[in-house]
Amino acid sequence: MKLVYVTGPYMGADYHQTEGYVAYAREWAEKLARAGHAFYCPHLNNAHFDAIAPDVPKQFWREMNAAILHRCDALLLVPGWDNDEVTLRDVQYAETWGIPVAVTIDEIAQLPAPKREKTGS
Repeated sequence: MKLVYVTGPYMGADYHQTEGYVAYAREWAEKLARAGHAFYCPHLNNAHFDAIAPDVPKQFWREMNAAILHRCDALLLVPGWDNDEVTLRDVQYAETWGIPVAVTIDEIAQLPAPKREKTGS
């Protein structure tokens, strides 16, 4: 099973626009699940934490997401990615770390199976 990091615009001009971005990313996460791929979607994991935990620095969220991206097999760009500074940074990280970048789920399917060490059950 491939682990795919979903990236695209998150922070909108207001709560409703941000929620729209979260909902859109959720649709892509659902598509990945239906295609049999595990995913990490920061939109869902971090949704509205800027309001829930305003005392947690933005740098924490950036570093946490980068640490997770580093462990992923692929990066999936959802439409609108090319106009978002954070998404462009994710692409730069992926390229630096040799993580394939895809814009369709079909591209994810074409990637070789991940090579991971087996762990005991």
